[in-house]
Amino acid sequence: MLRQYGEAELRQYPEFSTHVDEAHAVFYAELMQESLALFIRSDQPRALRIVEEDLENVRSAWRHCLAIGDAAAARRFVEGLWYLYEMRGWYPGGISLFGEALDAFDARSDQEDVVKLRALAGAAQAWFFSLIGQPEAGEAIARMAADTLRDSSNLAVYATAAQCLAITLVYVGRMEEMAACTEAAMAAADARHHMFWSAAMRNWRAFAAFLAGDIGTATKLLPGAYETFERLHEHYFMSWNLSLQALIATQQHRPLDAIDLHARGVARCRDLGYMRGTMVALEGLGEANVAAGRFEAAEQSFIDGMATADKMGMVRDMLGMMAKIAKVRAALGRPEEAVEMLATVLAQPMSAQQPFADNTPIKDTAARVLDDLRDWLSPAERSAALARGTSTPFEVAAKELMAGVADVPRGRVRTEP
Repeated sequence: MLRQYGEAELRQYPEFSTHVDEAHAVFYAELMQESLALFIRSDQPRALRIVEEDLENVRSAWRHCLAIGDAAAARRFVEGLWYLYEMRGWYPGGISLFGEALDAFDARSDQEDVVKLRALAGAAQAWFFSLIGQPEAGEAIARMAADTLRDSSNLAVYATAAQCLAITLVYVGRMEEMAACTEAAMAAADARHHMFWSAAMRNWRAFAAFLAGDIGTATKLLPGAYETFERLHEHYFMSWNLSLQALIATQQHRPLDAIDLHARGVARCRDLGYMRGTMVALEGLGEANVAAGRFEAAEQSFIDGMATADKMGMVRDMLGMMAKIAKVRAALGRPEEAVEMLATVLAQPMSAQQPFADNTPIKDTAARVLDDLRDWLSPAERSAALARGTSTPFEVAAKELMAGVADVPRGRVRTEP
């Protein structure tokens, strides 16, 4: 209220008010650049605090730059805001925030600062569209951004755009294009001898190789990147490096190694307050526990991962983990519950999408598990379980799982207090 009063009083003196607005915008543009520099130097917890603790002032300054048409100043805010919104899981908010920049400037403008701002803000928006299950909505603008910013003198700008394109390509299943995109970004970072971005792009290139089934390339790239992140005491990219190492360990039938690596990844993410990284590591931890035969621990990891995904509105990822919980329930001798859950997953249209670390659409995985369970129940039991699952909204089934009440009979559905 004190701030609102001060602003109202200030507006009574237009000339002075304009001067204060300009000084305020300059101060926070510089603060955002300081935050980004800290992030790249790997003091990431502090970098995020700088932005988050003064977020209303940061957003006010950002909007002032947009309102007066200062694209160059507005561009200085993009990467820092993108990292914060990514870490905290504010995905719909990110779509709206970066959409403000696209609305503020004419897409037909040929002014260099406008072109660069629109490219970078569009790439950031594409990132968040991908994470809420709409990768097609941002793919074209992410591709344009990476092409536009490829030759930028600012490597961080190009690296950001390349990452945004890469994640859209993951979710639309274009792995060869993702490999080419990350290879180009890695080469650009290497050419400039930038230790942080070289390691970060090796992470991305290793992920592209993993998704393509090229474990050899992934295992060659990850150790060097890991050493760099460890030397820098880095959190963000290190969490992904650990997750990739763990996924490979699970594939190579080393579940205890995978459990240790995923647990370390969860710890890094929680230190940073990184919700999506925590969710991915928890899902991987569930997979590793399944491989080790620790089914109760696996189910708890998947449920914790679902609860984290729910906070971010990531329905696609929740569906993927529900299908995995169904498989665990079957392994625990509860096939009727498994069939019911799988039917709920298959009835949700978003199950046609693929998850983050797998090329197979969720519905195909669920259908395969359901087929494997065909002889586990009598025809009447199977039919009844399928009917219950199909008629149960995914949101209801998910809430029951996360509340630990999945065994409540469907005829007595619990409601939220």
